[in-house]
Amino acid sequence: MTRTANSAYHARYSQTAHSTPHLTLYFLQASRSIRVAWLLELLELPYQLESSPRVSNKAPAAFKEASGSRLGKFPVLRDAQPNSEDVVLFESGAIVESLCDRFDLAGDLIPRAEEGKTYLRGRVLTFVHAAEGMIMLHALAILYFRWNVPQAFRESSEGIEMMRETERNMSVNVRNDFDWLEQELSASTGLYLVGNSVTAADVMMGFSVEFVIARQLGITREEFEGGNDVHEKEEKTEGKKGETTGRGKWPRLKEWLERCHGTESWKRAVRRTGYTLDT
Repeated sequence: MTRTANSAYHARYSQTAHSTPHLTLYFLQASRSIRVAWLLELLELPYQLESSPRVSNKAPAAFKEASGSRLGKFPVLRDAQPNSEDVVLFESGAIVESLCDRFDLAGDLIPRAEEGKTYLRGRVLTFVHAAEGMIMLHALAILYFRWNVPQAFRESSEGIEMMRETERNMSVNVRNDFDWLEQELSASTGLYLVGNSVTAADVMMGFSVEFVIARQLGITREEFEGGNDVHEKEEKTEGKKGETTGRGKWPRLKEWLERCHGTESWKRAVRRTGYTLDT
């Protein structure tokens, strides 16, 4: 949201019967929580941060209890309501849509369902839901497979080869997902997934792409970032507007992710939360 639109929101919101929202973000490191922190910074909303590192790659039990979420997953957003019970939201996609419905009055992040904006709204929501329903679904299947392979398979040459073959087969969906995103960005005339400014599509999809690369789930860092990898021939294809690319198999997707991470709102979110996937 632009500062002008956001200022208009504050002026309008202060005239209602509600006070400034009292939002608390329960932020687990190396998780989808960064999506909500980034969105809150985009909306320039004040919020209290409760953060926790992972312990043995899990959320501490005390942090789960403090969040108020019965599921015990993160992010969790608590919205303190005057004279009534607090509203506790979880599932990053639900939080993103809820915050945009309530505070994105100009429809910058998710266009409103108005005449002339239906197409753009549909585009944004496609990426919002594909971030979990497609990218993360396919990527987490590989991660869960790695976590649950019996130890006996890890100790035999036959088992190791079986694991490699299984991952190769499972990686097809992830690679198709990245191909789709690359095609969408190649066809776009804007800098981001939908247009020339960040939308909820980028907020949701950014973590999914970063997570796949950080955990190398069907795609290696070398393939994505470029350099001396097995896809050298594929990298030397003609790029957009006649440019020659040598920056990895999905150069426009890489440029888009870097562009997202270069925004001031993203940088503020990272500084405040200490976000990292290196755990």
